Amino acid sequence: MSMSDFDEDYDPYEDFDEMAEDNYDFVEPRTVDGVDMFYGIFHRMAGRRNRLTVWDEFLDFVSYNLAQAAGVKERKSKQLEKIEKKVSGTDQHLMNMLFELLFEIYKKEGAWDVLTIVADRCGILTPEQKQKYLYNRNCSNYAEGILAMYRNMFREASPNKHSELYEVVRLRGCGAGAPILQAVELLLEEDPNFSSHIMFHLIAPDSIAAKMCYIQLSLLKCCATVSTETQYKVYGKNPVGELHAPKGAFCTNAFYDSVWGQRRLKGILEQLKVEKQPN
Repeated sequence: MSMSDFDEDYDPYEDFDEMAEDNYDFVEPRTVDGVDMFYGIFHRMAGRRNRLTVWDEFLDFVSYNLAQAAGVKERKSKQLEKIEKKVSGTDQHLMNMLFELLFEIYKKEGAWDVLTIVADRCGILTPEQKQKYLYNRNCSNYAEGILAMYRNMFREASPNKHSELYEVVRLRGCGAGAPILQAVELLLEEDPNFSSHIMFHLIAPDSIAAKMCYIQLSLLKCCATVSTETQYKVYGKNPVGELHAPKGAFCTNAFYDSVWGQRRLKGILEQLKVEKQPN
């Protein structure tokens, strides 16, 4: 399993139809307390409007609030202003209620793909999206691979070097975060502070999935960037370095934590030293 780079020619979804026909992997989502209450509030907010449009507005509202809380670029604040102008005060109140409920669900459920379960309950996902978003048996294999990588990282290192160790994990075809969320569940059991040692660079199939993934990983305090397939094809990998965010990506609050900021600064200083060396 390659954790350090994206496969340029890999299409993470090309085999989904065949997998579905073979009854290959899709696992029924578990029952989550609070989903019915979430549905009731969302139904009230959506009314007769298109549910996907309302869902996207809710994801924007939460995503840009989280981004602003992280103290990131001013353009995020401008995006939030646009959303607040477009959404009525009543709907903003309901969105805040939904976000608070979502936060409580996560506190109770832990690392689970709650937003996909909620979106499915609200009748938002198309059959194709459900194939790309929902948990599948491959997620378990991927999660166990991440856990093994994490354990191996510390196995041969002396304890006084542990704080310096980290890995960068890249994944195309992350859906709304299902494989990573299952890995996070295992990592939290192994080490509640794992986010100081693992950074995720993820590519989601579309903007809806990217925002869902970003919100969920933010609530779980993971260090991650989330881009869409379109952004990846336009911008490519970040030329600055693996610890920096790709252009246009959402970055979780933990991405800006001091431990990762210090590592980025160290990398920049080391690069400057190399550039200043005489030929």
